[in-house]
Amino acid sequence: MHAKKPLNQSGPLNEASQGPKSFWSTRVAAMVAAVVGALLFAESLRFGYVLDDVWIVETDQRLQDPFYFLEVWWQPWWEWGSAKGESRPLTSLSFWAHMQLHGPNPFWPHVVNVLLFSTLCYLVAQLAARWLERPWAAWPVGLLFAAHPLHVEAVTNLVGRAETLSAIFFVLTLLAWHRWRMKITWRRAFVIALLVLLAGLSKETGYLAGIVLAAAEVAQRRRENQKIIAAPWLIPLAVCIAIVAATAFTQRTVVVRTSVKENSTVAPVVNPLVEATSAERWVTPWKLTGRAFSLLLFPYNQSPEYSPQTLMPTKRITDPLVLLGLGAGILWIVSVWYAWRHRLPVLGPLLACAVAWIVPSNTVIMIGTIFGERLLMLLSIFAAMAFVGFLPNQSPPASSGYPVLRIASWSVILTMAVFVPTMLNVASRDFSVLPDQFYMVKLLGKLVVCAVAIFAGAYFFCRRQGTYLPTMALATMTTAFAWTLLCYQPVWRDINYMNNLSAARHPENGHFQAQLALVLVQHLAVAHPSERGRLMQAVQHHAEKAIALYPAQPDPFVALACVWKYQGDDVKAKEYFQFLRSSGYELDRFEQYIQHFELGENSRSLNRRIADLEARHRDNPNDQMLTRKLALAYVATNDRAIAEKALALFKKLIGTDLTSILDPVLLDEYAKVLAGNGDGDGVIETYRHLIHVDPTRNDIRINLGVTLIMDGKLAESRRWIDESIDRQPNSFAAWNARGLWFEQSGDFPEAIRATEKSLMLVPADNPRRRIIERRLQELRNKGSR
Repeated sequence: MHAKKPLNQSGPLNEASQGPKSFWSTRVAAMVAAVVGALLFAESLRFGYVLDDVWIVETDQRLQDPFYFLEVWWQPWWEWGSAKGESRPLTSLSFWAHMQLHGPNPFWPHVVNVLLFSTLCYLVAQLAARWLERPWAAWPVGLLFAAHPLHVEAVTNLVGRAETLSAIFFVLTLLAWHRWRMKITWRRAFVIALLVLLAGLSKETGYLAGIVLAAAEVAQRRRENQKIIAAPWLIPLAVCIAIVAATAFTQRTVVVRTSVKENSTVAPVVNPLVEATSAERWVTPWKLTGRAFSLLLFPYNQSPEYSPQTLMPTKRITDPLVLLGLGAGILWIVSVWYAWRHRLPVLGPLLACAVAWIVPSNTVIMIGTIFGERLLMLLSIFAAMAFVGFLPNQSPPASSGYPVLRIASWSVILTMAVFVPTMLNVASRDFSVLPDQFYMVKLLGKLVVCAVAIFAGAYFFCRRQGTYLPTMALATMTTAFAWTLLCYQPVWRDINYMNNLSAARHPENGHFQAQLALVLVQHLAVAHPSERGRLMQAVQHHAEKAIALYPAQPDPFVALACVWKYQGDDVKAKEYFQFLRSSGYELDRFEQYIQHFELGENSRSLNRRIADLEARHRDNPNDQMLTRKLALAYVATNDRAIAEKALALFKKLIGTDLTSILDPVLLDEYAKVLAGNGDGDGVIETYRHLIHVDPTRNDIRINLGVTLIMDGKLAESRRWIDESIDRQPNSFAAWNARGLWFEQSGDFPEAIRATEKSLMLVPADNPRRRIIERRLQELRNKGSR
């Protein structure tokens, strides 16, 4: 009786098992994928800075420091910090190198992005051949990955380098594991763990490589018919990965402590899930899964950004994208069960799909954005492998014919035959605004070159496997993807074209309308006087539309403030700016507008004023007016740690007996300082005394009533709100406060009536009008439930 051949010798887990010819074929396939990827994105070398590139690369002052490479390891991704404390030091280091070598010229950063993506295409093809134990898999996986339009954002957008660089180290980690798995020494374990660390330092999701390694080991043990929980469990590798986890935790802790403000939260304009209900929080990830699944299979109507209202939270199970997401989840479960039962090598990529998607889907944690196509890069790697992994490994017998496979192949070919002409029509319409009339001809020329490479690979595969129809279907799909990529890529060439095209393609997206309004403000600053009237009307149109679609964003209000300034109404411009300040928005990224249009004090001038006041206060510590100015400057920073300094200064001024203070201005300032420190009880006590000192202040009654509502003291709150309405029946703020009181009491009909009254009284050009409109709509939605 012959001994049973171990399963681990049946697949090409290393070069020796593949044989010279198959290994050479894998390398050829990988090189073709790399060339196709580079050729498809060659157009991006002419692109500039768009979206986050402006803040993270072009204008980040830290990159100008020749010694920044020493500090970058514990610095945040954003210069002004963020709610999540993101840190991608390896990617930031590459941008620092660009600035030191080439200055702000975007050409060389784009060159590096294309080269990195080309390298990734090569590595993905190699990984597919090894992991799926099929040398020929390098052809379809490599070409599908290289031509997939989902990667446009990650390659043409410079900050997308974080995705590509992290994915490179991610794939290298898996390649090293496949090569050394049968004999993991401490040195090899150190190398693999180092690759995981580099992936995580490029982008936080790179640390998921450690989890994917565990999933891959489980899948391989199942493949080899070994016990899952059995020694050895690669102890050296486990120890090294644990060290990496500790290092990552320490590094992130330092970044969070130094960059995340105590009251910092993710902006609803970039991730509306922060305002979602519990039902929406559970259902929306399935909607995101449906969108990701549709983009992987049929990347049509892509978007540079998914801010409101393009992809909003939902609680409806019947939402088409939710149903598609649930279907994708069921398909994944069935596929995993089938691969597990039959011990297929595709089990590893299937498990990796779940790990790669768990973070971008906002399932486990809520990330800094609701959705982004660049976030799907890792998922697209493993999804392509899973798709190819279920194809027949050998030519189907003539007797069976695999009818399902034939039907699927013809369906793909016919679908793409419709898909390409549709994209051609869309591209013709979108590119009609381009100055280069031969642009479409150039795109078609690139498509022909890439199609030759794709179908040449298909021909090679057909000769080896004999599966003509499925291969032609894959080649057709890849060519259609390449055409879609070429059509969509120019959207990212510059911020002006992106905003114009995005606002036209997505009129429902309030963020795009706001971004376009700000771009037009930049044009307004340098426009000829004869053009300014038209531009101001355009700014107002898009800003008003943005506010109507999604008022909880500062961008359109900044744009309108700039317009008021241009029209000579300094009072109205200041009113809009003060509204933004009092609303708690982070305004650091608007400094160029604030400074150019003289709307108010930007953060740099505020810091200079604080430094000057501190120096003067040290020389005159008993000067009460100077102390008050310094304390209010501290509060203006909206930083809780700095606001505590303001509170300490005011405590010295006020003393222990608040009732002895009869200066209403001082008391009003003290209430602002207490509010900046989150001391609700102190604010209430101060407002009560302030009303006693100055009974004519109706605004204080309203503020006291709202503060009491927030503190849960509804009875006393109603008294002050009613008194303010009796004194000023036409005060929109008082009626708005009454609406808030009824809402907290659960009486939505009365809350709606009070808010409607407030909306009737508020002036049309008051910046708070849009906020009241949004709140009224929310009340109506709640009242109809």
